[in-house]
Amino acid sequence: TGLSAYIFGASGHGKVVAGGLVSVGYEVAGFFDDNAELQGCDFFGVPVLGGQDAFAELDFSRAVVGIGNGRIRRMIVERLGKARGEGRGRQPQKTKANFSSSLY
Repeated sequence: TGLSAYIFGASGHGKVVAGGLVSVGYEVAGFFDDNAELQGCDFFGVPVLGGQDAFAELDFSRAVVGIGNGRIRRMIVERLGKARGEGRGRQPQKTKANFSSSLY
């Protein structure tokens, strides 16, 4: 397909995000997680490549934060934005949901 993405969060919500990406034609190129025990391992067949520092180096157009807890997700996005010198992290744009089709 040529489309690939990276996910921060090698956990249950990250797995759900991966499923959504795969269902619309993306390949999950890697996960990132701050849990050092996961780094270097595979998460559902996809490598866990590092933590937040490594994730911050990615092209953010190919990166997704797959953390289910909104407070923690916002904290991570803001921290990543600061690491990249962007002040606050980039927040997702609000769009109208399309309920006529499903990801699954």
